[in-house]
Amino acid sequence: MKVLVTGGAGFIGSHVVDALIQRGDTVVVFDDLSYGKRINVSKKATFVKGSITNTQSIKRLFNKHKFAAIVHLAAQKNARHSIDDPVFDAEQNIIGSIHLLEQARKQKVKRFVFISTGGVMYGEAKKIPTPETEPAQPRSPYAIAKRSVEHYLEYYSEVHGISTIALRLANVFGPRQDPAGEAGVVAIFMSMLLKGKPPIIFGDGKQTRDYIYVDDAVNAILRAIDKSAEGFYNIGVGKQTSVNQLYGKIAKIAGIHKKVRHGKAVSGEQRTSALSSHRAKKALGWEATVLLNKGLATTWEWFSENTK
Repeated sequence: MKVLVTGGAGFIGSHVVDALIQRGDTVVVFDDLSYGKRINVSKKATFVKGSITNTQSIKRLFNKHKFAAIVHLAAQKNARHSIDDPVFDAEQNIIGSIHLLEQARKQKVKRFVFISTGGVMYGEAKKIPTPETEPAQPRSPYAIAKRSVEHYLEYYSEVHGISTIALRLANVFGPRQDPAGEAGVVAIFMSMLLKGKPPIIFGDGKQTRDYIYVDDAVNAILRAIDKSAEGFYNIGVGKQTSVNQLYGKIAKIAGIHKKVRHGKAVSGEQRTSALSSHRAKKALGWEATVLLNKGLATTWEWFSENTK
């Protein structure tokens, strides 16, 4: 099938593109390169530079190509930046998504896969690992925008008949993650160690997250394209790892032990997060398979070879 991947030059998106091409799909990447890098995009994919907020660019894209499915990753990705500039965040993450959904409606696209967020969707959830039955408690404009788009997906499904699904991803890490552009803590720690700088942990480091290797996340996205399940699904490992524990694992794999500096705690930062993915296992036949240590080792190898 022909698949559109928005944000396909980014960290997760480029891995999705590679996996789609490997299985024989035709892929068009639409990316404004604000986060992504052109070098990440497979030469076997068609690359179109453009923004999801530019209506004319979107129309030209859909006039030229007929898509069977859309994987929508393009977004303003930084929760902290959304607090500083909620208008920009809404323009990118809500209005941009509606532009795509409108074109999908007009072109009768069969499947629309939206990459949502699991890490900050539930706030300080009472139940850990957190299932989808727990209430969404978005506490940043970024998370509010993701939840808003999930509502739009329901609308376009019910009213216009587009088959839609949202994947609430945990904290994804792996090769190609940009320590500057997408602010993944794994990428930041590895980059600093390779540059001989002491990593900084904000607060006491006891805050926990659910870390999922990028190959597992991509597998979930491919299954979401092929299945008919609708609604929203958590995609995570289901295990909490503190920032202190994460750094310890990375330092051990790297064989580099730099004394950590502790910075001021980030105001309002979530303390705990882990996702229950039992619903995804039942509906998509998906579950995480890459252990954290294995994923970190593979990621360290990539950073070692690609950090200048």
